Amino acid sequence: MQGRKLCLMTVFVTMVMVLVACGETHIEIENDGSGNVTQTIYDTGMVTAEDVEREVERELEQGSEEVEAIQSLSVNETRESIEVTFDFSNITALEEEAYVIPLQDLQVIEDERLEEVVMVEEGEDLAEADGLLVLSLPHPGQDMGELHIHTPGDTVAHSENIEMKDDRSHVEVTANEEILLIYEEGSSFAGLAIGALIIGGLGAGGWFYWKRRTQNHSNLTKEGDQDASA
Repeated sequence: MQGRKLCLMTVFVTMVMVLVACGETHIEIENDGSGNVTQTIYDTGMVTAEDVEREVERELEQGSEEVEAIQSLSVNETRESIEVTFDFSNITALEEEAYVIPLQDLQVIEDERLEEVVMVEEGEDLAEADGLLVLSLPHPGQDMGELHIHTPGDTVAHSENIEMKDDRSHVEVTANEEILLIYEEGSSFAGLAIGALIIGGLGAGGWFYWKRRTQNHSNLTKEGDQDASA
């Protein structure tokens, strides 16, 4: 599968999604514009995992050579849904006109869209902000089901078709119009996962170290008691 090319927006409008029109997509964006996608298609009895995988394979074979490769494609079926997941190395894999750039790049050219964004916190000023990134996604395909976007840092401002969710790094797209999302740089999702593994490993190592010391101390105590009895 790796090495083939695919534009994600073609997957949104495949036969499967058109038939079902019932599901949700979660996109996790990294600071460098890479990320991963999880598409959940709720079970309606109309399609199977094999149908989905066959359709995605067809799209892969017809995909443009000009977009980034889609990697780690996986299609899994449960009793309630079909889940499609894959990674992308650049946001252009979602759409050729999409991009992630520093906010300053748009400020330099005085992009008019910045005057129309909704600030998450009243009183915040983009002109004084530093270290912010901008995600632009012209054709999100939201009309094919729920679309959620997860960013590594908190959202500071967004286009009107964005709804904030449980925290400022999670938003939902409410209309199939251009997305403009301005957010803080943060720890990457991959970095957080690796960090959790390291912390977990250290915790496990500490537990084994403590357990071994406890056993050694117990053995020494028993030997001392036996010597004293002798």
